Amino acid sequence: MARSQIENRNFLAPTGFQFNLKRSPKVAFFCNEANIPDLNLGVAIQPNYLRDIPTPGDKIDFGDLSLRFLVDENLENYMELQNWIRGLGYPDSVQEFRDLTKSGQITQRNYGKSGHDIYSDGTLQILSNNLVPKFNVNFKDLFPVSLTTLTFDATDTDIQYFSANADFKYTSYEIVPVGADPVLPYLPAPTISLTASKTSGLLNNEAVTFTYVTTNATQVTINNGVGVQTAVNGTAVGFTVDFGDETSKTFTASAIGAGGGPVTDTITLSRATAATADFFLMKWTFTDGQDLDIRAAVLSPSVSGIATVGFAMSTHVVGAGITWGGDNLGTGVESVLFTKQDFIDNNAGINTISLDLRAGWYSGDGGDVGFNPVILTVTSFQGGSMVYDSVNKTWTNPTADETFSGFTSTSKVITDRIPDEGGLPSSRDLGERIAIMDLDFVAGTVVYRQE
Repeated sequence: MARSQIENRNFLAPTGFQFNLKRSPKVAFFCNEANIPDLNLGVAIQPNYLRDIPTPGDKIDFGDLSLRFLVDENLENYMELQNWIRGLGYPDSVQEFRDLTKSGQITQRNYGKSGHDIYSDGTLQILSNNLVPKFNVNFKDLFPVSLTTLTFDATDTDIQYFSANADFKYTSYEIVPVGADPVLPYLPAPTISLTASKTSGLLNNEAVTFTYVTTNATQVTINNGVGVQTAVNGTAVGFTVDFGDETSKTFTASAIGAGGGPVTDTITLSRATAATADFFLMKWTFTDGQDLDIRAAVLSPSVSGIATVGFAMSTHVVGAGITWGGDNLGTGVESVLFTKQDFIDNNAGINTISLDLRAGWYSGDGGDVGFNPVILTVTSFQGGSMVYDSVNKTWTNPTADETFSGFTSTSKVITDRIPDEGGLPSSRDLGERIAIMDLDFVAGTVVYRQE
């Protein structure tokens, strides 16, 4: 008869087994290693004048069944085997053998040999890669012949829990197929998608609503404290996002179902940071000199009309979202406000603005050069509304959700004097450059450069 090729190309896994020992179930429960014993067939030698010819014998020598099991703290499984061996060998008195036959865990009096409870049958069940029983290795008339020692060592720094080895003799064993793998119905794998009511510009401890949609799912879990959801489709309403010291946090929704899993979907929430806020207030602070005139010119994106704010320039650049706060004839502060939403409304898809920040001392009456550095700071505000302070030529935001005070700054000693033209600073002289500031309010970066 022709032999066919192997149809199942999966390999046998060494971890796929279960062992059952009728007489010592506690040993079987903690068993973590077992073997299919070896077989050795005797060989008969047929004499021949040229050379002796080996022929198959008629006796099989079965190797020992070896088990390794974890020892429980009460030594129950260990003592099961030790008492079994002691009863078989009765090292102290014959009464130990009598006790074994009377107190064994197998209660049927006709079990084993000659009515004695000294043997036990056992089964090693071999499992497939899918943990489905494939074969039973049935052992007949098992009895233990050796049990390893337990060595205690007070010098061990790492706890290694005890395991013990036991060897068994037996009459014979056979390997019996359990049957074909069951045909399981097709169950589609689960899917999940996760969205959030807001993903960027969040305040710390702001409430966010997560919405998840699944198919073929029986359970949904969202990490970072959101927890297991009671419905397989729905919302986790009003979860407060605690960013801690982080600027972003990733949430993962996991779904499991009868068809498998877990499958996941993730969403990252980003915290409002200083450079991603709604309003940016730039302040030129000067502590000496008189009548510093500031300039803020839009280098990019390109805008129509006058692209510079400051005295003798423009108060507001249409489409760029920058506004000058007014002229300070003494010492103190002059400022420029950048409103992000105004910029976004007029520059769709553009996330950066580059400003040429300059200053110069008015050379006319009342102007005087200072010797201390002019300090340029940027304070940003998330949420709220800006309120103009006409006295101090700047803005405040008392209703801001979050304020990032002076999160970035630069400075320079200004020596340039802006010429007087008819009693006013010249509109043709932009003054001395402090820095070019590149603000990316999506990436959340501020870069100063000199050119």
